[in-house]
Amino acid sequence: MLFDSMVTNIDEAGTKENKKEIIKEIKGEEEAEKYARETGYPIQYQWTLIKGLNDGEDEVNRLIELLSGKYAMMNFIPVNVVEKNSYQRPSIERCAEMARSLHQAHIIAKLRHSAAQDVEGGCGQLRSRYIQLQEN
Repeated sequence: MLFDSMVTNIDEAGTKENKKEIIKEIKGEEEAEKYARETGYPIQYQWTLIKGLNDGEDEVNRLIELLSGKYAMMNFIPVNVVEKNSYQRPSIERCAEMARSLHQAHIIAKLRHSAAQDVEGGCGQLRSRYIQLQEN
């Protein structure tokens, strides 16, 4: 995992100097949890929601089990529909219900709303269109 943080270093004279450092690797869940609590930034999990594949109650229950007691947050991101791909978005109601279930379990959860769905301008959709143009 890559983490970007501001680390305050104290030089020999005792003055504070902010330096941007990249912590290149944090091994294991305990270290990530410790880092999150020390910096005040929760561990961010991203979950791309795909209708019928990973939007069921069994998935919600596993996520609650995984994240309970952790300083973490779940970002639910409904998949962008791409032509020639069978993946579909769950209904917005289902996505919101999943976020509410995590909230009720005292887990921070956000539902990302993708822009440009009406013109197929979301992530993956533009690339798909570009590839189609290249094939023609």
